[in-house]
Amino acid sequence: MRVIDVEQGTEEWAKQRLGFPTGSGFSRIFTAAKAELSKQRFGYMDDLIAEKFFPEGSGTEFGGSGWTNRGHELEPEARAAYTALTGNEVHQTGIIVRDNCICRVSPDGMLTVRTKRKWDAGLEIKCPAPKTHIKYFREQRLPDEYKQQVHGGMVIAGVKRWDFFSYCPGLKPLHLIVNWDGYTEKLAEGLDVFVKEYVDTWNSVVPKIQMPESGE
Repeated sequence: MRVIDVEQGTEEWAKQRLGFPTGSGFSRIFTAAKAELSKQRFGYMDDLIAEKFFPEGSGTEFGGSGWTNRGHELEPEARAAYTALTGNEVHQTGIIVRDNCICRVSPDGMLTVRTKRKWDAGLEIKCPAPKTHIKYFREQRLPDEYKQQVHGGMVIAGVKRWDFFSYCPGLKPLHLIVNWDGYTEKLAEGLDVFVKEYVDTWNSVVPKIQMPESGE
């Protein structure tokens, strides 16, 4: 594992993600319910290749609704609330890349929990609308919409635990611990398959669509 030291949400951070499979896109690679490769992965490959040719159009995925923007604004407050509740030390990082893998993740924090190692777990923070936070509390499990992102974070960062923390001011926060399990193993295998497919597709398609250099 290595870390690309860039501030999340910046132009340089976005640039370092262009054309690479990232945690927010793992749901297009692997399914939450059936734990198998998704048919959406081929469209995701097309999007990733297009990003390299048209980076100015790649920023749409980082836009969002008012609740999304509110979530970004509340993240430092939520991180402090997580630390106050759990006592775990949170390390803010840029982009994490696994050795021999092009997949990248941008965790909301890496944690020192069980050992004296620098990191041994990761953190996913959500600051949802009140009704969504209540739904998370009622279900008391990792929401399916973040299952691939959380388990994929463990795979890429090489850790066995990822904490999910839902924060909504005025309501009690929800802290869930997600451990490496059979789903994580299957997702790791699926990501390896996807990476090979993507590299093969890149090598096959890009030479055919790339415009010749001036003078050729």
